[in-house]
Amino acid sequence: MALSKKTPADHSREYRQREQQKASKLGIEKITIDMAAGVKAGMAAAMKRNGIKNLQEAWQNLGLFLMRASAEEQDQMLQSDKSGFEISKEQSCEFVRLSVKIIEKDPGDEVSPPI
Repeated sequence: MALSKKTPADHSREYRQREQQKASKLGIEKITIDMAAGVKAGMAAAMKRNGIKNLQEAWQNLGLFLMRASAEEQDQMLQSDKSGFEISKEQSCEFVRLSVKIIEKDPGDEVSPPI
């Protein structure tokens, strides 16, 4: 009786299928998230403060926190900032100019205004 030889690709495919079946049975879905670098850095800092080493755990905690909130709280959490506050280019330039002036008063400091 000859056994058919399985290639490593066959083993891998069967393993992935078994893992998908197991995840499906447990109700686990895989998601991919693209985020801004600043958000990722903030998330990493929050995880470090709270002793969380696994990103999946952090996102799951956030999801559970959102689910436990009332509908009004959820709406408030999910709304983006709509304050309309925006600094104009003129205000920004004026702030930089005044900041450089203040810093220049101390001759020991090296001043290099932004480009």
